[in-house]
Amino acid sequence: MKDPTIENRPVLIVEDDEVLAEVITNRLSSEGYEVRSADTWKKGRELIKEQLPDLLIMDLNLPDADGMDVIESLRNHGRTKDLAVVVTSAVDDTEHLVRGIRSGVMFFLTKPYDLDELVRKVRSAIFQRFEMKNRERNRNDCE
Repeated sequence: MKDPTIENRPVLIVEDDEVLAEVITNRLSSEGYEVRSADTWKKGRELIKEQLPDLLIMDLNLPDADGMDVIESLRNHGRTKDLAVVVTSAVDDTEHLVRGIRSGVMFFLTKPYDLDELVRKVRSAIFQRFEMKNRERNRNDCE
């Protein structure tokens, strides 16, 4: 039986390191995810407009945007307010962690990180969002 939290779930990677983005894309694709990537926030925003992903893997240091500013902005829009987000960054400080928690970031991974760990975090984040949507749907059906 296929896992509905994995099979063809759309994932967007916004990562300016093209080699790393390709490695992540290949790994997540081999796990069954539908992966797209962008090396700037401008391109990432366009991809989100085309298709809302179930999960965003966001680098904090992009050439055209601060990743935390982007995440905070996403939380202020109805369409993206509940988007699952995993942050990947070489930045490992309390300020970013606190901002991320306040913005609903589900997981932080500090570069360099293990790809198996990334896969576990992606699977967990999508599962949590999937379960949340199911609970909301069930609650609405009961009303």
